[in-house]
Amino acid sequence: MNDISWPVWTLEMTPSSGTSDSYPIEVGVACWTSPTASVTTWSTPISPRGQGDWGEPNPLLLERAGITAARLASAPAPDEVARQLNDIFMAATVYGRGGTVDVHLANRLNLAARVWPSYSLRTWRDICERHQDRASGAWDIVRASDGDAAKKASGTMMGIAHVLGCEPACRSVPTMAVSLPI
Repeated sequence: MNDISWPVWTLEMTPSSGTSDSYPIEVGVACWTSPTASVTTWSTPISPRGQGDWGEPNPLLLERAGITAARLASAPAPDEVARQLNDIFMAATVYGRGGTVDVHLANRLNLAARVWPSYSLRTWRDICERHQDRASGAWDIVRASDGDAAKKASGTMMGIAHVLGCEPACRSVPTMAVSLPI
């Protein structure tokens, strides 16, 4: 665990479709401040309004993520979400479970927002590679998490905890305050 910087952050982005022109319709964050602390989560849908090249999202993906049309219509715009992520993460290394998909979606968000990310996005598998002796079974934990982006970000954190050989005090607690980055 000495090679990991605390707090540990995970990011989950829900795609609008399964195509290369997909954009993020929801973002979820999980934070684990120390090996004995609880994991806190936060998520928000992202409104595609005002984004000319962001077409209509796939209704099945919206349903799977639990995002209603009304919730999407009142969601913050990409620039608001991109700034919130910068405020939350500051200069941290953030781990996503989607590899190149997460990078693509983060790029789409930041380009639409015209906001440069303050954080570095990496795959959670980087941690697995450094701890191969404990990586077995971690992907099953990550893959088992389903639901909204916050639950998936928390699931990725549980995979990281497994690889690090420890268990958070609580898998997920009520959402963190966005205005108070740790």
